[in-house]
Amino acid sequence: MAIIQDLPPELLIRILELSVEPRLSLFPQGETTKTFTRTALVARCWRAPSQSLPSSLFHTKSPHSSWRKYIDALSTSDGQQFGSMKSLALDFGRQYSSALADQLAILKAKGVVLQELSFLDTSIQIDADFPLSTTLLLDTLQISSRPPELPSFLFPFPTVAPRLTRLELDCSTGPFSPALNASLHELAPQITDLRIRLAPNSYGRPDDTVSSLESFLRACTSVTTLRIENPATPHLKHILSFLSHRLALLEISDLRTEGEFKDPMPSDLAEALDLPCMAQLRRWRMAHSPYSRSSLSERAKEEWRAGCRAHGIEPRGAERFFT
Repeated sequence: MAIIQDLPPELLIRILELSVEPRLSLFPQGETTKTFTRTALVARCWRAPSQSLPSSLFHTKSPHSSWRKYIDALSTSDGQQFGSMKSLALDFGRQYSSALADQLAILKAKGVVLQELSFLDTSIQIDADFPLSTTLLLDTLQISSRPPELPSFLFPFPTVAPRLTRLELDCSTGPFSPALNASLHELAPQITDLRIRLAPNSYGRPDDTVSSLESFLRACTSVTTLRIENPATPHLKHILSFLSHRLALLEISDLRTEGEFKDPMPSDLAEALDLPCMAQLRRWRMAHSPYSRSSLSERAKEEWRAGCRAHGIEPRGAERFFT
């Protein structure tokens, strides 16, 4: 039987990454550093990867003090110590865009590899000729509906970010602007893993938001994994009806329903099973957070599971999440 000391370095590093990855967006960078300080003491072969991972898994938001400290340290180094960054969330207003452009230029000059980039609430004015090499290995892009458009350094996507296949859209603040929609339309064909976050029950107008995504979703010709948070059953069916490419995995978090305890499965949910994009679906996961105010009745859940199995789909809840 193999022991962990005999694992290839790449596999050991991946195991160590998994110890913190689910919490990266929730906990400060200091918690990540503390975790790897402890893992470095487990075994001698764990020491080197544990000491290198805090920099490669560095994650921050642009207004945070850790971002400014990182830029200061990067400016005076050769870049090797800070050669990789896990994620960067840009959350600057228009008045800070010039300073942000200068800071991104430092990332470019030092050759920092950036895996995930998030645009939360920012309008970045950067010269059209500005080439940002940090995006070359970008695999994940997160965008909220608040920015009016994406910065020019991300275009053209196939050239600038050929490995970008995962897109996360936060639609909880409303529909996307026409300019942002046009940018998404250009990116759509290369996305294979798509996450859409809708507003909870008491916020926004999901009907307008879902409708604003129609042209983008119709252009998603490679998506095989779709994850949707907070959809009402009509919105779920609406989104699925826009997709032409056949899904392999569908994950729904906090499905919103208005039925009573013994109500049957909503018709929109039943009809979704027969949509073209569901023809080759292998697994449909339905999960609810402890704070969710509404969910399917027990009767509806049983009918949903039976409907999935009748279509050759494996129904799942929150259990066995990583298999």
